[in-house]
Amino acid sequence: IGEDIEAERKVKAYFPNCTFVGADPIYKSGKIYEEIGHFLNVAVTDKNGTVTASVYENQNYQDKNVQSIDFYSILQYMNSSNIDFFFLDAEGAEYPIFPLLKRNLLNNFKICQISVEIHGFAAQYRMTVEKFRDQMFDLLENSNYLPIFGQLMFNDAFNRMFWNPTTWISEVTACWHRAPLAFMGMAKTEYIPKADWCIQFTRPGIAEGGVD
Repeated sequence: IGEDIEAERKVKAYFPNCTFVGADPIYKSGKIYEEIGHFLNVAVTDKNGTVTASVYENQNYQDKNVQSIDFYSILQYMNSSNIDFFFLDAEGAEYPIFPLLKRNLLNNFKICQISVEIHGFAAQYRMTVEKFRDQMFDLLENSNYLPIFGQLMFNDAFNRMFWNPTTWISEVTACWHRAPLAFMGMAKTEYIPKADWCIQFTRPGIAEGGVD
C-alpha cells in the first residue's frame, strides 16, 4: 500500500459498491487503506508464520521480521467466490504467490483480472531468470490465466503485467453485466465489471531466510 491509495480511490469512484481489502505488514504504510476498505496489518505470502521482509521505513528499505498469512486465507476472509480485481505489488513476494494461481488450487474462486508488478531477479527474492521462465510456463499450462499486457516501468525496475482468464466468456461473465454508462471513454452500453471485491497485497518482499 505504501501510504498511497490514489489508484484505489479512482476504482472506488467507478465502483462505489466494491468491497476493498488491502494488506501491508507495516501499519504506518497501510493504515490509509481504512479510508476505502478493510486493512489487514500483515504480509501475504504462500504460508502462515513469520517472514523476513524488505520494508520501507525511515526513507529506506530494510529487512524486518513481520507476520504473514497465506494467500488462501485472504480469499476465505472475503467470503466471496468472485474477485473482480486482484492487485499484487508485493516487493518480490509475487514469486511464491504465482504458483497458487493454478486451476487445481484455486478451487471455486474466480479472479477476473490480475494486475501484478514483477520485481527484479535478486538473491533476496530467491528468483533467477531460469526459475521465472519455468514458473511462467507452468502458469500458462496449469492456470486459467494469460498475460495480456506487459510494461517495463521506472528504468526497468519492474515489469507491470495484466493477466486475464483464458476461459474469458465462462469465467468473467460471471462477474460482468450489461449497463449503460460512460466508462473508460465508452459512453454506451458495454459489458462492465460489477466490481464486488477488490484486493491488494503490498510490500511483503520476501528476503533471505524466508518463512520461519
